Formats: sequence, structure tokens, C-alpha cells
Amino acid sequence: MSLITYFYGFFVGLFIAATGAWKDTLFEPFSLIKFFRSPLVTEAVYLILLFIYRPYINGFAILALVLLASAALERVVIEGYKALIRQPPGKFKSPTKDRGWLLDRAAPSRAVDAYASKTKLYIETGQVEQAGLAARVTVRLARRVQG
Repeated sequence: MSLITYFYGFFVGLFIAATGAWKDTLFEPFSLIKFFRSPLVTEAVYLILLFIYRPYINGFAILALVLLASAALERVVIEGYKALIRQPPGKFKSPTKDRGWLLDRAAPSRAVDAYASKTKLYIETGQVEQAGLAARVTVRLARRVQG
């Protein structure tokens, strides 16, 4: 096998990282560390599979299967890490969890007005993620005022 064969896993990981970054840019900021996590994990899994299945690799078809398996196992490793070890990222936290003090300190109707104006400001400035969070808080506060 040539030397470039050992880097195929990294190139597949770069493809996975690029498509993941393209998909997630609307919801979270770009992180260089997270971007290179996929190529490195894919390369590690690819080298392990290449070591295990080296006697059986006699053509590109088997090598392509090893590459496909390393891409699938990369997703299993990273998503398993996220589910079992790491704390949930900020985008999955409750938008009203830290804002319950609004109902205690101010009149609930004023809190609804304040968050409605924040939502409008975020929409006008193009901050879509913040507008969504402020809108959710506004809806929850309005439900509390009604109920």
C-alpha cells in the first residue's frame, strides 16, 4: 500500500466535518476544534480497521468498505461521547431556566413586554438564534400571565 492510503480516513473525515459545519452554521458558531475532531477520529478508526483487515484488502472495493465503516464508526464514537460523557451544549438548555427571576422581580406583564421588544430587536438585527430564544421566553411568560 502507498503512503497516501493511510490518509484516506483523514480525507473522509474532512468531508464529514465540512458537511457537518455547513449544516450547523445556522444553529451554532464555528469551532475549529470541533471541526478537526471528525477527521482525527475518522483517521484513528480507519487505521484500526486497516490494521485489522489488512490481510483481506486486495483491491479498492474492500478499501472503500473500510472507509465507509470508519465514517460510520466515527459518528458512533462522537455521538456516543456526546451522549454519555459530555454535558449538553448551550443550545439544548432551557431558555427560561435562568430567567424565572423575571416573574418574581417585575410585574409579569412588564416582563412579557420586555421580552417581546427584545425579540423584535433581535429580528431586526438578524440575530435569529437569540430571537428564537427570546420568543420562547415571551411565550412562556405570557402563558404564566394568562394562567
